[in-house]
Amino acid sequence: MPPVVFVFPFNISTHLRTVLSIKDFNQRAINRIDVDVATIDLRDSRREPVLEELEKMCIICQDKINGAVVVNSLRCNHIFHRLCIVGWLRHNLSCPRCRDTHI
Repeated sequence: MPPVVFVFPFNISTHLRTVLSIKDFNQRAINRIDVDVATIDLRDSRREPVLEELEKMCIICQDKINGAVVVNSLRCNHIFHRLCIVGWLRHNLSCPRCRDTHI
């Protein structure tokens, strides 16, 4: 039986380096990047509470939301004190109320 020859459309050493770099994958670094991106995304929703939101409770700290604080809302439209949600997202990449992960 004649030998089988494989022809690859790419440099095999490049492919091997890619496989090796995947092996060195650092999950903690990726999680940290996710937290940083989520925190940066919160900048777009930073605001003062509107009238309907006054007297609602921040589920994280259990304090009422009043007009003197800055709040953030997530994509699920739940609102929290800004400092509360930033601290929460450092440890949990989900909404504290509904657990939605599309933050």
